[in-house]
Amino acid sequence: MTVHINLLMEKCTFAAPMRHLLVKALFFVAALTGTACSEYQKMLNSEDYPGKFELANQLFADGKYGKALPLYDELKRIYLGQEQMKLIIYNLAQCEFETEQYYLAAYHYKQFYDSYPFAKQAEDALFLHCKCLYTTSPKESLDQSSAQKTISALESFALAFPDSDKILEANKLIDELRRKQEEKAFKTASLYHKIENYKAAVWALGNFNRDYPGSIYEEQAMFLVLESAYLYARVSVRKKQEERYIEFIEYYKGFKNAFPSSKLLKKAKEYLDNAQNELKKLQ
Repeated sequence: MTVHINLLMEKCTFAAPMRHLLVKALFFVAALTGTACSEYQKMLNSEDYPGKFELANQLFADGKYGKALPLYDELKRIYLGQEQMKLIIYNLAQCEFETEQYYLAAYHYKQFYDSYPFAKQAEDALFLHCKCLYTTSPKESLDQSSAQKTISALESFALAFPDSDKILEANKLIDELRRKQEEKAFKTASLYHKIENYKAAVWALGNFNRDYPGSIYEEQAMFLVLESAYLYARVSVRKKQEERYIEFIEYYKGFKNAFPSSKLLKKAKEYLDNAQNELKKLQ
């Protein structure tokens, strides 16, 4: 600190008295900062738990969440089962949330809600637990099993607090998570088509449409089903081809009925014409 002050003063063009006053002021600030840090460290290492509780609350009120956090983390073990515990757990979760430690925050918000379901902060705690789960949910390309856990948590929040002003946001989060699940499921099912495992593609994409009725991917999925069915029939042994071309035609009819104006219908019709020609040859 002294080196930085000296360098600063070398660049100053103040008159000598002003420079002298500035030096004194800078050293005073440095001394205060050093004293504050040493006092905090001293309290952190002490066994004065009431003092720690008071300091943690003051730091929390001042928005110094990173400094308040280790104090609350220790105090939660000291005041287990005591009156102070309610404030300690909630503020600890808040500190973790503010410092982006969402996994820990989710755990402590839920712990608070489970321990104090009738506290005035219970609604906020349960909702913030859900938001932490949402924040840590993986992107669409990764496993979405945790997304279902988050959806269940948000639905539980809506049941517990049906009149909450956070219901609208909770529903938006649920919709977003379901969209991620839907996208992941579609990409997984489509993968069979990409690797030319057409039999599995028909099965997987058919299941997708059953699991996600009205999906934004429904048209594309139905087209991939009929395309996979056509390609599967084409590469099948001769004795199986007639049966599989007929199955393809049924998929074509279903697609045409569902999406009569689809841009993909032209390609689907080409497959139909080819299938019908192959059926004539097989007869």
